Amino acid sequence: RNLENYGVMADPTTTMRDPVFYRWHAFIDDICQEHKSTLPRYTTQQLDFPGVKVTSAEINTQGQPKNRLSTFWQQSDVDFSRGLDFAPRGPVFARFTHLQHAPFNYKIQISNT
Repeated sequence: RNLENYGVMADPTTTMRDPVFYRWHAFIDDICQEHKSTLPRYTTQQLDFPGVKVTSAEINTQGQPKNRLSTFWQQSDVDFSRGLDFAPRGPVFARFTHLQHAPFNYKIQISNT
């Protein structure tokens, strides 16, 4: 709003190039891990759902037999224009091939006694 610049740590395009960022990230991760280590372990009662039972589970893909997930290779273009350079010199695209899947639904039946 006020056109303020928060420095390299606030911009993802420059953060990954700053060696201090990774040290800072590790420092924050360590603080979080220290806090988690002070918490008590979960009990079986906290994680268990007595009386709840999964009676069936299946995957449904249109035009395919039940429980068949349809996968295929797909090419996609990614626009890197805003992440590689700070001077606008035109679009920069990269094309890559990746594994994709057809749309599917889960059907899960659960009984609660």
